[in-house]
Amino acid sequence: MPFLACHRSEEYDPIFKRWHLEGGDLAAIERERLAWDHAEVASWICSEWGLPENIAAAIRGHHGHSIEAYEPFGPVRLVAILREDDDNSGMEEMIAETKVSHGVSEEKMLAIIEPGFEKAKELARLII
Repeated sequence: MPFLACHRSEEYDPIFKRWHLEGGDLAAIERERLAWDHAEVASWICSEWGLPENIAAAIRGHHGHSIEAYEPFGPVRLVAILREDDDNSGMEEMIAETKVSHGVSEEKMLAIIEPGFEKAKELARLII
């Protein structure tokens, strides 16, 4: 998404703003307006950078696309459930899905989430 916002801002900014204002499935909005989504672009970038094919496939599949010969990686799909919405961040949905799909308890997820957010902040500081 940062790549699209930077390199295709004229086309992508209205999509991103709509998603922030109205909510919904960002990938579906992208496909509606552009005929492709950020997961497809990210997968292509991974391939261009020479990252392993299974990582590109997991990223490509994180919004539910079926990727032949690969199952989307659980963590990538689970994180895709989260939203930037003050009323509904998707956290409860992600925790429930993790319990169903991977058998991880709510307590364990809560113990993982807090340090995960801290590590994400550290990573963001390195990137910026």
